[in-house]
Amino acid sequence: MPPLITTSTQVSHKLDLRGLGQDNNTIMETLLRVTGSANNPQDFNFNALASLPDQVPDTSKLVAGREGSSVRLAALLRVVEPKEDAHFITLESTGGDFSASIAIDAIVDQSLILYRLGNAPLPINKGGPFRFLVIDPSACTLDEIDACANVKHLGRIDLSPYQGRDMRPTSVNEHAQHHENELHGGGVA
Repeated sequence: MPPLITTSTQVSHKLDLRGLGQDNNTIMETLLRVTGSANNPQDFNFNALASLPDQVPDTSKLVAGREGSSVRLAALLRVVEPKEDAHFITLESTGGDFSASIAIDAIVDQSLILYRLGNAPLPINKGGPFRFLVIDPSACTLDEIDACANVKHLGRIDLSPYQGRDMRPTSVNEHAQHHENELHGGGVA
């Protein structure tokens, strides 16, 4: 099957994780939408991501504890061609229940999109089908790039001149609660 790369105006698809289960055929056709201030906004499925350069066959060599294969964010951005005014990237989970917005220059060379485990899509229970990872964040602090910028179930990447919706914790107590939720199966880290 050839890679699916379409303009975002041609395809409208929103993943409902509740109905997805672990059906790899369905997951392989799930789309990661890249929108906003780009010359070539597109949707990418599993095969399209696999066809990009700058693949990372073993993500665990760059991000401890994360198994699977990734593609560098920079490779995806080269395809969509951010416009000159695109200064921020907003990473939104499929359900829209979490997002992080970060300066593109601060993250472009320090991040991956994890999308594969073996020859199959990244399972939902591993944060798939697409998971945004910061390669080497400091311990989750209030700095712009931290472990809280990692986004499970990534559904949309939006490029813009201004910072977008950022739902990361902003206080020590919120951080503690966020990580407590992660330990008990919730959260996004």
